[in-house]
Amino acid sequence: MSLQEKDFGDFYNISTLPELNKGEWEEVASQLTSYPGTNLFFGGKFAAPNMATVDESIKGIVPPITPMLSVAKSMVSSGKGILGRLMVTANGNGAFVGVNDKDPTAGFADGMVETFAPWRHFTFNFGFNDYLVKENSGVSQIIDYLQELRAQAYIDSREKLEKAVWSAPSSANDNLSPLGLKFWLGASQTQGYNGTFAYSSIPGATLVDQAAYPAAKNWTDKWTALSNDGFTKVIRKALTKINWQTVSDVPVRGKAKKVILMGNDLLEEVTSIAEKNNDQLGPDLATYSGMVTIRGVPIIGCAYIDAEAVEADRNKVYLVDATSFQTKFLAGSEFTEMGPTQLKETAHHQWKVDVDATFNIMCSNPRRHAVISKTT
Repeated sequence: MSLQEKDFGDFYNISTLPELNKGEWEEVASQLTSYPGTNLFFGGKFAAPNMATVDESIKGIVPPITPMLSVAKSMVSSGKGILGRLMVTANGNGAFVGVNDKDPTAGFADGMVETFAPWRHFTFNFGFNDYLVKENSGVSQIIDYLQELRAQAYIDSREKLEKAVWSAPSSANDNLSPLGLKFWLGASQTQGYNGTFAYSSIPGATLVDQAAYPAAKNWTDKWTALSNDGFTKVIRKALTKINWQTVSDVPVRGKAKKVILMGNDLLEEVTSIAEKNNDQLGPDLATYSGMVTIRGVPIIGCAYIDAEAVEADRNKVYLVDATSFQTKFLAGSEFTEMGPTQLKETAHHQWKVDVDATFNIMCSNPRRHAVISKTT
């Protein structure tokens, strides 16, 4: 039998180490393959750690401080939550008249309603021991101990935030959960503007009365099979129905930015058919730069939809116009690390870094969106 390195004496084995690959490591702690919900609604990804000014008394021990998400364009300086306004009726005053006819009665209709989403508060933290930080430094450091601890906390929080983006509060009395996609957009097997909020009221919120103003509902429909008639035409019609045009002097937040969201498993089936380059799903389904599109609107696969417990939820397709969703953060509470704080009362060598966020999500115009369910 040939000799290998392990067969040599202690002198060789003690004096020779394997390549240490300093600073390199991988993780399998994440439960989702991607996070399109938080990317879409929070507008950014996790920031890489960077050194920043910290408490002078513990400089050199503490972890770097950096925002979790890029939310600079989504912050408000003060207030109790997110305020929205929705025009629900026109004044009905237009008329064709004769030359000497009296003018129509002056139109003073009150057609504006306010909506309000109160703040929701999210927190997470990670702790460390300053002895271990000192030991894990200089030539003795293989991987960054603090980076590992931070990553554990951020992975966990990102998973919870992704779930919150897709979800509705657990009940009409839930005053802790943010108002996610399933709260604002409802599903129905019936074609039309039938999608309603998950609850007609929620603690602290002011919602448009969808019974009084049915135009403030999202489009709904069902798909039956992955074919031109059963799928593509349904999506195409929905895209037409949510493509609302408005008069030029109505202030909206820019040109529509539509995206189609579905589970990765369903997207894989759609992609396979599109790549065959046949007419099974019609000419509106296409691939472009590795992405499947319908009428030029990109389809994004969402790992959280695949993780839904109910099959009907795993087969839903969401057509979203990002311009009519608002995600706002209260300035100073936008996933900024605070501390570290010494845990003097329990263990004086232990420290904790807290990360807080005050935010919520609001859909300012539900009829710019659609939810398509698989037929049951």
